[in-house]
Amino acid sequence: MTIYHIISNKVWGGGEQYAFDLCRRLQADGHRVVVVCRPVDTITTRMKQAGIEVHTLPLKGVADVRSAKKLAAIVGKEPCVVHVHNFKDAFTACYARLFNHNGAMSVVVTRHLVRHAKTSLPYRWLYRHVDRVVFVSHVAMDAFLATNPTIDKAKLCVVLNSISLPESTQAEDLHSMFSIDADMVVAMYHGRIAPEKGLITLINALTMKHNMPLHLVIIGSGDETYTAFLKEKIKTKRLEGRVHLIGFRPNVFSYIRGADFGVVPSIVPESSSLACMEYMSQGKCVITTTGGGQQEYITSGINGMLVPPADSHALADALSMMTNDAAMRRNMGKAASDYFQSHLNYDIFYKKIVEVYTNLRSSTY
Repeated sequence: MTIYHIISNKVWGGGEQYAFDLCRRLQADGHRVVVVCRPVDTITTRMKQAGIEVHTLPLKGVADVRSAKKLAAIVGKEPCVVHVHNFKDAFTACYARLFNHNGAMSVVVTRHLVRHAKTSLPYRWLYRHVDRVVFVSHVAMDAFLATNPTIDKAKLCVVLNSISLPESTQAEDLHSMFSIDADMVVAMYHGRIAPEKGLITLINALTMKHNMPLHLVIIGSGDETYTAFLKEKIKTKRLEGRVHLIGFRPNVFSYIRGADFGVVPSIVPESSSLACMEYMSQGKCVITTTGGGQQEYITSGINGMLVPPADSHALADALSMMTNDAAMRRNMGKAASDYFQSHLNYDIFYKKIVEVYTNLRSSTY
């Protein structure tokens, strides 16, 4: 089977990691995998280093007929699945199928966001022409359907996200790395540094519990202006000795293993947080927020803790509970790991995605 993945973002994020892991697994299983993306070094270099065939196109969205014609030339008449990761790229894929009259080409869209469906005339056309829409959580699908889009519900399905784990990772000694006393607890956030990620809520929560024996390690990168604002906030709150903002790190799993628990304090609904799953996979309990897809696999008080978004007081209380009760952390971490292995591991996700592909391929003949 031949699968094309179209990736049009300019930065590496959760959707890009999703596609990258899937491409590597498909290729390892003997499928032909091709990535079509913008000429962005961050993406092209990593794909090529993994041995994945890469083509670059402008991929400018709904009206980009030029990219669609070039994609049609790349795909030709070959039976294939074109898997895109936003609806703008679905236009490109559907146009390409029309240009080369390839009835053996199927178009799959993964919806990575919690957003309402657009209902304008172009999108009504698009919903008729895509073959399958895969949502990464029920929350994402419910939000999409809230505006009553004219789409055949048989085209919709939910396949929960997962993460591909490294074969082996040593834990970083975070206490030594940041000169943290042995009796202190280390919480960790990793991900994009952006306003919607709730880091200001987290900083404010720390100031409410001055005597809490907790250090916070923040790993990630983002907009330089916002990052500078966050650093100033840490300084103003006099948290410089307790909060360690260390930028991007390539092997985040080693840091996760060295932390006592994770914090994912998003203030907007996450479709299906990969960061939460990364903590769970390593046996670390995580504090995160309600309203997103994480509610579909985290039961508060059992395998993690859920607090309302943008609520510094609730987050402060959760941080205090997690910091002061080592037995609770261990029990929740064990429950999180067990749940990940039985419900969220990558083999389960991969099998369901391949079923989507094969069912579409069989229906085109």
